[in-house]
Amino acid sequence: PGAALFLDGTTYQPLFSRGGPSGGGEWRLHPTLPDIAVYLNSSGAVGHWNVRTNTSTVKVPAVSGYTANELGPYEGNISRDGRYLAAKAVRSSDGHVVARVIDIDGGTTGAVIDLTGAGISSLDWVSISAGGGYVVAFGTMDGVSQRTRVWRRDGTAVGYWQDYILGHYDLGLDQSGNEVAFGGVASGTAARRYIARRLDNGAVTTLTGTVTSYNWHAGDRGPNGWGFASTNDDTGAALQGEIYGIKLD
Repeated sequence: PGAALFLDGTTYQPLFSRGGPSGGGEWRLHPTLPDIAVYLNSSGAVGHWNVRTNTSTVKVPAVSGYTANELGPYEGNISRDGRYLAAKAVRSSDGHVVARVIDIDGGTTGAVIDLTGAGISSLDWVSISAGGGYVVAFGTMDGVSQRTRVWRRDGTAVGYWQDYILGHYDLGLDQSGNEVAFGGVASGTAARRYIARRLDNGAVTTLTGTVTSYNWHAGDRGPNGWGFASTNDDTGAALQGEIYGIKLD
């Protein structure tokens, strides 16, 4: 139980199973280094786990003063170059939930963003952006669910999204290299449409007409300039039950 099964990337035949990196915690496959996954355990330690040899190398040691370090939890990701992550943690001194920006390759911790102090009473997830330039948090803010806050990687606040309510969205890059959020809108004039929203200035590009139900998931882990999504529970819709690509232009 709890093991991950790894397949050959060409033949899709099973190769081996692994229980996880030493010290436990969450992990994500490295975007550019074959055989490597990046892990974060509850102590705040970050490292590289070679899934083939099943060996772990600490890149950033455990930290004091913070507990319950998690990647998201669950929905956070690492930057597309594998260098940065944002660790959700609980600060021991005041019990506040924070985001710790970690430079994995540099072996250092940067900004610590106070999420509780920013009005986030229930955090769904926090993540570094795809390009590594921003930290994005999603959850209940100022008493309202499904809101988003955006900071630069140095902790400077740049956005508080109270409109275009997104759900099950992801972070990526558009064709011009702008860092964006991509997903379906839950309510309002753009409800059931997919949008791309820039992280630097909040500008919205509506990508589709009404194509999805209120039951969808969106991902942006593929090629720059493309998002992928699914539609469920929308009987009669052209894309019902499908997984499809959407160009972010």
